[in-house]
This record gives sequence, structure tokens and C-alpha cells, in this order.
Amino acid sequence: MVEQLFRKQQVTGSNPVVGFRLYYVLESYVDKDCQDAPMGSDGPARWRPFAMLTSSSHEVVPVPSVCVVPAAGLGTRLRPLTAGVLPKEMLPVGRKLALEHIVDELSAAGITRIIFVLSPAKEEIIRRHFGDGDAGGIHFVYALQPEMRGLGDAILCARPFLEDSVAFAIALGDAVFEEPSPGTLMRRLLQTFTAEQAAVGLAVQRVDKERISRYGVVRPTQEQQADKDFLHIDDIVEKPSPEEAPSDLAAAARYVVGAEALGILERTPPAKNGEVQLTDALRTMLHSGGAGVATPLRSREIRHDLGGLDSYFKAFVTFALRDPDYGGDLRGWLEARRNDVDAVVEERAGE
Repeated sequence: MVEQLFRKQQVTGSNPVVGFRLYYVLESYVDKDCQDAPMGSDGPARWRPFAMLTSSSHEVVPVPSVCVVPAAGLGTRLRPLTAGVLPKEMLPVGRKLALEHIVDELSAAGITRIIFVLSPAKEEIIRRHFGDGDAGGIHFVYALQPEMRGLGDAILCARPFLEDSVAFAIALGDAVFEEPSPGTLMRRLLQTFTAEQAAVGLAVQRVDKERISRYGVVRPTQEQQADKDFLHIDDIVEKPSPEEAPSDLAAAARYVVGAEALGILERTPPAKNGEVQLTDALRTMLHSGGAGVATPLRSREIRHDLGGLDSYFKAFVTFALRDPDYGGDLRGWLEARRNDVDAVVEERAGE
């Protein structure tokens, strides 16, 4: 239920969208876990940004509230954990499942509708867990990707559930973010995309030269300004060599795109591996004159990739250590085990 109650906030200071006015809508839910109830409201509720008004053009621009979550991958690098038993997106990361972390992040950022793109083998278990329709202020929808033909194809599979003229977000289902407060990165990205009236927006992180060829890499048009929390970009290159990389800023699993992305994806030919690449469509949009923005991760915002066992183990331990009930005990246990672990490492090194 959405109440007929609104408020506005003038954005000032070091906020990345200086010069814009944010408008919020008060949403009320039947959700015992929602603690963000404003003074004077009846029951659980939250203020969600729904539009911005520029101080220059006085044009009201809606903040995207729909997110596509591609989660159809086979999880081959996580076998045997995912060998026909459990989708990698449903593995525990601390006390929550990976997709639960992502849903919490998106909800906190103001997303109200999530479209999961799943393989037929994953649909039953994920749909059974999250349910159909509304839950906790989020409306869940499910689309199927019968064949693994790339991230771009996954987005196209969600097209029947997307409006032709409305921008939308994309959150990769195998990446969770460690943040001081859930949703801060995605919220900045959504607001920057809206404020700059961009066609392409994405989160980026700095990557070492040795690993840069694993990612899509953006080309900024200028150095980041001290009073802004984003960069304008005019190109993105998929998996460049270190010599060809336009910067050290790599795509970090969160995107916002204009509705025109769907038509461009449909016209994007498959790459040599047979997959339709989202990066290729983003590049076409930027080369066609669409405005692009990149939101860098802050110092305490860390992406955890769940694609392989090594990164999954690190993510689980990181979130387990942050657990309010068990994190302290786990930290003490790990410290007590440190000498034993060092001994085992030295023993194996000497074999």
C-alpha cells in the first residue's frame, strides 16, 4: 500500500546530485522486519525517493524503481556445492542467502520491483523461497533464460516485464556488496543516473593491471572532481588487454540503463563465443551520444564475487564476522586457530 503522503528534500553540500531536489513517497507495509517507520506513521514504513526535480530545467524525472537480477548461470566454478543441488545465488553468505543480501540492498536503495532471470532448473527453488507477488515492499517477478547466451540475452528475457519507456537497474546475482549501510552504492548510482539524465550508469571499482582483462573497463572524460561522487564516461571496453585498457576503472556488477537499451540489445550481434554482451550494447549507447556516468565504490564498499570457491569462502567469512550475534565468537575462534593454520601451511609448503 502506498499512502498519499510525500516530502521533498533539497540536495546540497557534497552530495553527487547537487542542484536537484529529491521527492519521496511514504510507503507502508505489513512487514514485521521493517524498522524504518517515520514519526507519526502507522506501522512499518519507509520514505522512498521516487522523483527528482532539476533546479535548472525544473523537469521532474522519475528515479528508476525496477531492477533485473540475472541469476541463470550454471555455477560450474562452485561445484560440487552447486552440482545439481543448489543455485550459487542461494548459497549462504554469513547468516543470509546471497540473493537475500541482494534483495535487502535493492530494497534499501528504493527498488520496488525485482525481475529474477533464471534457468528452468533454478526457477522452482528460488520462486518457492521468495514467492510470487509482493513481500516486504518488493514485487517479485520471474523470467526464464532457457539457454546461457550471455548477460545481454538475460536482460532481453526480462523484456516482457519491463516498460518500453522506463529506465531500469541491473544487479548481477552472483555479487554481493559489503557496505556500511545496505543499498548506499545502488542508491547513489540511481540518483546520479537520474540527476545527470544519463543513458548508461554503472558502479565501478579500481582494478590492478594484472586483472583488468577480466572486466569491462570504462573511459572517463575527466578526472573525478572533489565535490562530485561520480565520473562522466564516453566508452566501455569489454575485457581489454592491460595495454589497451582506457583506465583502471572496471564495471562492478551494478548498472542502470535507459529503456532504449532493450532495442539496442535486440540489434546487438552475438560475440565470438555466441553470447550477447551487455557491454557491447552499452558501448553502442555511449557512441551514439548517450550520456554515461560511473559511480566509484567508496573505501568501505567492497564487492564480493561469488563465482568461485576462493572468493565465496572470503565472502562467507567476511559477512559471518559482521554478524551481531556470532561475529565476535567467530573472530576469537579464528585467532585461536591461527597458529594451527600457519603450521599446516608451512607443512604443505615443505612437501
